[in-house]
Amino acid sequence: MTRAELLRELESELELSPLSLHGPEELANYPAWDSLTQMNFLVYLDGAKNGMHLTPQRISECRTAQELVDACVVSTQ
Repeated sequence: MTRAELLRELESELELSPLSLHGPEELANYPAWDSLTQMNFLVYLDGAKNGMHLTPQRISECRTAQELVDACVVSTQ
């Protein structure tokens, strides 16, 4: 899964327009970025069967979209 694909999924979870996230956006600025959205993102990663394994705690530690994408990529290495 590419970084762009992860950003597109995050946009979907946050109910944003396609191509609106680029990385430096603060997730806390989006009202939809709550514990339910975070769990939905975890479910998406698990369902994608791509070897990405993040914990809820790790996701909640990510402040920006880029940090979240980076955490996903690192989890596969």
